[in-house]
Amino acid sequence: MSAARILCRVWENLVYTVQESLMRLHKEDALAVLDFWAPRGGGKTTFLSLLCTAWADLLSEVVLLGPWDARAMPPSQMAHDILVAIDKAPIEKRKLVLVDNLDNLLKIGGGKPFIQFEEEVARTVIERGDTVLIVTSLFPIVQWKEYDVRVQQRSIHIPPLNKEDVREWAENHDMGPERALHLSMGYPQVLAWLQETPDLSEEAIDRRIESYFREGLSEKAGEAAEITSAFLSFDLDILQKVDVALGSSISPEKEEDIYGEYADLIRELIAAGLVFWEVNVGAYRFRDSVVRQLIARSFRHRRPDDFQKLQNVAADYYTSEARHASYLDRTLISAIYHLAYTHGSEGPERALHWVKSTLDLWNSAPWDRVLRVWISGMGDDYVLMEMKELLGLSVWEQITHLLESAALAAEQIREEVKS
Repeated sequence: MSAARILCRVWENLVYTVQESLMRLHKEDALAVLDFWAPRGGGKTTFLSLLCTAWADLLSEVVLLGPWDARAMPPSQMAHDILVAIDKAPIEKRKLVLVDNLDNLLKIGGGKPFIQFEEEVARTVIERGDTVLIVTSLFPIVQWKEYDVRVQQRSIHIPPLNKEDVREWAENHDMGPERALHLSMGYPQVLAWLQETPDLSEEAIDRRIESYFREGLSEKAGEAAEITSAFLSFDLDILQKVDVALGSSISPEKEEDIYGEYADLIRELIAAGLVFWEVNVGAYRFRDSVVRQLIARSFRHRRPDDFQKLQNVAADYYTSEARHASYLDRTLISAIYHLAYTHGSEGPERALHWVKSTLDLWNSAPWDRVLRVWISGMGDDYVLMEMKELLGLSVWEQITHLLESAALAAEQIREEVKS
């Protein structure tokens, strides 16, 4: 998609982040390596094109070098070409180096090309003090080894377009804003499909989503991606329970291999940039909630019976787990989410009733963490929006009030015990 045709306020803010880094190069807290990440189709290459298109109007005194694509040339040649380009640039000007798909270096040669790139290019950029290195990747790159690189590096998510930007995009393309927002959820790749084929149906988009996000995955990992997209977070236990209920293709041939094979599938999804282990939640999650929602929507529309079976199993599993107060912060939001999905139009009231009937079991819950997870949507604005839409704002607020009241009552009991 043309960068000029997808310019949006959200991405403009990312451009300003790059501008600020260039202006602060000589400060103690300067950032010299910026990693802009997003899943496949999330706008990484488009964002670099946007930088190339917009930069002349922002800072004429900056030399723009690149972009280079780490998937399209030998790593050693790319590093050599970057260093030569930096050396040839006017010494009195700041330099901005653009490298697309840097995570590819982690996937070849046991990651040695990435280490070499860090030693030859990233360290040179840091030592020069007049250059900012912009890289893109499928996931936040945390494999930097050099201390100086780590402290001057930051990973920044390229978010989907927000509602206002999608509406503006739709108006510019003579498309109904609500239709564009519903079909795309603001995801750049879906907007690109709609730009090419404006009358694309939701069914056709569902098929494209299935094919697009399965590309490069094994058959079993593709199936696992669909199944796990239906969860806000998941572990190997729930994956196994749902897999058995669906009779899906990811089941191991030998029962003793069950967790090993599931773990291998999860590692494949991690390598593809789709999921990660969230320490604060104690479970796996999708890196991008809009990608998760798109895959889940496709799954729900194409395989409604399987999707409903999954929700039933998940609701039973998480409501059972949530009876244990000690790790309620890890299970509550999923229990409510799957309860609401399981019972359709009655789901929100069922979820509210379940919270009311179960509150007495949660006196010893870690309420600070529980409330933080609930009110923040597990620290994800898109999860929070999804929960409010699923439950309805009124029910979401009632549940919030119940949890806050329970937390206050538990605190009062603790104070009385202390006194």
